[in-house]
Amino acid sequence: MYPFQSGVKKASIASWRCAGCVALLIAGSWGCDDELSYSRVSTGDVPSAACADGVQRAACPDSHPAPGPVGPTNNAVTPDVDPVPGDEVPGTDATTPPPCERNERVLVELGHVGLEAPEGGAIFDVDVKEDRAWVTHERGVRVVDVADPTRPVLLGATDPPIFNAHGLAISNDKANRLGFLAVVGDGLRVIELNDDSAPVEIGAYDLVGAAGAEYANDVVLVGDVAYVAALAQGLWLIDGANARHPAPLGHCCVNPSAHPLAGPSDVDVVGELAVLADTEVGLRLIDIADPRRPVELASLPLAGPGRAIRARGGRAYVALDDAGLAIVDITHPASPTQLATLELPGRAIELELADGLVFVAAAEGGLLVVDPEAAEPVGARYPAAGPTAETSVSAVQVVGDRVYLADGEALHILTYTCPQTP
Repeated sequence: MYPFQSGVKKASIASWRCAGCVALLIAGSWGCDDELSYSRVSTGDVPSAACADGVQRAACPDSHPAPGPVGPTNNAVTPDVDPVPGDEVPGTDATTPPPCERNERVLVELGHVGLEAPEGGAIFDVDVKEDRAWVTHERGVRVVDVADPTRPVLLGATDPPIFNAHGLAISNDKANRLGFLAVVGDGLRVIELNDDSAPVEIGAYDLVGAAGAEYANDVVLVGDVAYVAALAQGLWLIDGANARHPAPLGHCCVNPSAHPLAGPSDVDVVGELAVLADTEVGLRLIDIADPRRPVELASLPLAGPGRAIRARGGRAYVALDDAGLAIVDITHPASPTQLATLELPGRAIELELADGLVFVAAAEGGLLVVDPEAAEPVGARYPAAGPTAETSVSAVQVVGDRVYLADGEALHILTYTCPQTP
């Protein structure tokens, strides 16, 4: 996430936990060394007990069920031909055709709602829990009712505005819903979300008093700990158990450059490892086993500036602006290895992982669905006909079979589904 571009964000995290030497993963096998070993819990395959540690995003199935090939299907059957017993596909009836192949799916818009953002203003982040979506932009946070995806409704906004709120992480406690904001110029802010019509700020931690700069750009919430990626400052670990008085736990990894806009722009957390997208270095890997003493394990230069990052199945996916998408093997965190860099249309500034795919917010390139294993990696895109003069997708979140994306004016709700047969 980059504070002076129209794009950024986070959304999905997975959970690694300290385990034995080797743990089976949804995407293969995870080999570990003697010092750091992790087990991977993949989105949509997480038992309820796996979320007891408070991981706040895609690791919890109740908030982010895994997407699947759902949507309109052709249920027609020739009226004068009876199905032959035993020919049915298991789990379906004889009139239901099998689902289409993944590379045949398309993005279909269900509905959208204007965000009443300032004209030309940037949308930075979107997070979704149950039937609510929260969107950050230059003047704070908007709350949207998404219970009916065909008719989303704007419910309220922070008042007074919180300017330049970039990163956003929403707690899982529905009875006492909180939002943690990474705010350029103000550090970490905590807002109470119990009243949809008027979210209100209740706490803050000012990064300026600690390190002399305030370029907080992204935040991930795991349990009560907020992980804040801050340009020029590195990674901050902040205790949010007392939301009215957040307190620092640890700090790591100030960039070698003194440039105020160089450094970590996005963060993801997987168990005892934090992965950073860095505008100067590319990729950085941080051991956070002791939150009071985070230690940098390795860094890896990439083909472009790191804008956004997600990690899953022993790999990190890094959005590199106009340099495309980098795929890095992080099976051994102390020695990451770049596997590929995919060229993409537009500028990759945000991404989300779901169902083995990478959903890339590519600014003027629109939304791209990327299959890293395919010979032709770019599949479905939105708008389907390609970008228009009005297109500038800057934030994306995937929840179940719904894809939430934001541009400069609206929140759009799409479904990634098999095409409807006439």
